Parts: sequence; C-alpha cells; structure tokens
Amino acid sequence: MVIKAHPEELTDRWRNSVLTIFDLILIHWPTGDNIGTYRALEDALNEGKCRAIGLSNFNSQQFSQIIEECDVRPAVNQIETHIMWQQKRMHKFLSKNDCIHESWSPFSSGSFNMFNDETVLDIANNHDKTPAQIILRFLIQNDIVVIPKSSSKDRMKENLDVFDFDLNRDEIFRIRNLDKNQSYCNWPYSMQYEAVNP
Repeated sequence: MVIKAHPEELTDRWRNSVLTIFDLILIHWPTGDNIGTYRALEDALNEGKCRAIGLSNFNSQQFSQIIEECDVRPAVNQIETHIMWQQKRMHKFLSKNDCIHESWSPFSSGSFNMFNDETVLDIANNHDKTPAQIILRFLIQNDIVVIPKSSSKDRMKENLDVFDFDLNRDEIFRIRNLDKNQSYCNWPYSMQYEAVNP
C-alpha cells in the first residue's frame, strides 16, 4: 500500500491501518517545511514502518534541497506527466539522481483531447490498441512508471494490456513531438518552474 501524508497524519495512519508496514510513503506536495516533513518520513523508514519514501510534485530545486539536507535519497518523485507534458528535463534530472519518475495523471484527466489526437489514433490503429494503451506504452518505454486511475474493471484490464507490443522508433518520435510542455491544471504552481526551464 502507498500513502501520501503529512507528518502529523502519519501517526493516525499507522494507528488506523490494518497494515503493519507500508510499501511507500510520499510527501503529497511541497510544504512550508519540506526538510522537516521529509525527516519524519526518514524516521518512519528507519523505524521499519515503511519500505521506501519519496516525493510528489517536487520540482528539481525542491528535490535538490532534499538530497542536500537529508540522509535518504527519495525513491520516487510522482509528478504530472503525460504526452502533452512529457517532463523530459525532470526525467533526466531524476534519472541522474537514481530516482524513479512516476506519472500522476498519465491521461491528464482527459484534457488536451489526447484520446482523439490524430497521431495517437493512427499509432493505435497500427497496433490494434486503444489510444489509452498507446499513451501508457509510450510512457513505459520511456522508463516512466504509470499508475492510471480507474474504477472500471474493463478499463483496469485495458490499462494492464500494454506489455504485448512495442512502439517503434518512428512512433516514439512522433509522440515525442506532441509535447507542449504544458500542465493541464497548473498545480502545484511550483512545478511550473520545470515548464519555463525545459
């Protein structure tokens, strides 16, 4: 199980959970005290309450502050990433710092009309797949972890059915050219640092 929590919530989470250990705990977004918050996660890790700790919605400057002032390197940084904001600069930065790049909202909550994009539709037709599967496959082939949100069993099954094909070099190039370096929600605002410094 993965949880996103603030330090004051952690004790309540453990007390109310049926689990004895969490797989991953993330800081949900930057706070007024990123270092203090992250150190609370380090304590949880050292006490055996979780297997890994990480960040969510941290830009490269905020991430750098964590690795400079804390002991445990974040295992994950979950940031808005989809074909219209591929986060190429952040991906290189996270890879260089041995941190897993995880996409939140890989479908941008339906924004940008990406399921009807001509390039995506054409590639989907080539592989007899859905546009959603093409988008997920593109992210996966670019070493980005995806956990698409769905309450539909059919959609969940569809989202898992992306490991029986590969996009070729030309298809990857075409999808890379769709990148607008643009957030669909502009939240948190601090992530816009990455949009204006690609």
